[in-house]
Amino acid sequence: ASYHGGDGMEGVIDPNNDTLYYGFMQNGTTLFVSNSSGQPGGTNGYSSPTSGNWITPLSINKDSEIYAGYSSLYNFNEGNWTEVSPSFGTNIDVLELDPINSDIIYVGLNSTLQKSIDHGLTFSNLGNFYNNITSIEVNNSDNNILYVTTRGNDGNVYRSTNQGTSFTNITGSLPNVVKNIIKHQFDTPDNVLY
Repeated sequence: ASYHGGDGMEGVIDPNNDTLYYGFMQNGTTLFVSNSSGQPGGTNGYSSPTSGNWITPLSINKDSEIYAGYSSLYNFNEGNWTEVSPSFGTNIDVLELDPINSDIIYVGLNSTLQKSIDHGLTFSNLGNFYNNITSIEVNNSDNNILYVTTRGNDGNVYRSTNQGTSFTNITGSLPNVVKNIIKHQFDTPDNVLY
């Protein structure tokens, strides 16, 4: 279903109410909210608190809390934006909400990975990668496991088994191209990654 105009950017569906769809326009300028599963009618648009990246990160956690990454982390609730974190001084490129523990949030800022354990109020720097971060994925079954991909002709795939304290390069024989995104398939014995 197409429930808003403009370029299609990040979109999420409420995990506890599949009639609620959320979708951004470019730069996160407007958040469109559909209460009719994206069908015509039932869509409202809400102006952004500021300007984000061309593709502004948007995510929703298991508790139906919606977050967006501008130069700060923002929460969206009933039509209102609330700034959660202090400013990072640059726009957030990648946002990942832990699927098991809603207090844990990861953000990618260029090549830097940061983590919050207090629902986004404060962040600690976990370090830098050789290239800019393109995606962050928490394992759906074990939130100690974290994956990060990077851009560049020699973009890589990394895995942490300690919530980002240290990483191992697991790129293996993947081709030497940008690694745009990684996803962990829920509830698979072999922990399938795409």
